[in-house]
Amino acid sequence: MNEIDPIQDTWYSDLQRGLSFQVVEVEAQLVEVQYLDGELDAFDRDEWQLLELEIIAPPEDPLAPYEALDLLDLPEGMLPEAEDDEASGLSTPDGDDGENELE
Repeated sequence: MNEIDPIQDTWYSDLQRGLSFQVVEVEAQLVEVQYLDGELDAFDRDEWQLLELEIIAPPEDPLAPYEALDLLDLPEGMLPEAEDDEASGLSTPDGDDGENELE
């Protein structure tokens, strides 16, 4: 029986199954989780207490669980942002890369 409380947005390792997951919601009798591969699951509080868990650091790629989802479905603040237009490969519609040339 584990003594680790489920904390929303915290990552855990299920030592019995070798799986990593993030707690996405904690309710009175239910703990909803999302595995690194994006799969969703839920445990009732009794099941949670039977898991052999340890708290772990988040994955290096915080979007990993969402890769199978449409980017528009990501939680607010999770959308990746381009550093600037040049880094993203964007240019203006007329093909100008935004740099001014002296004539």
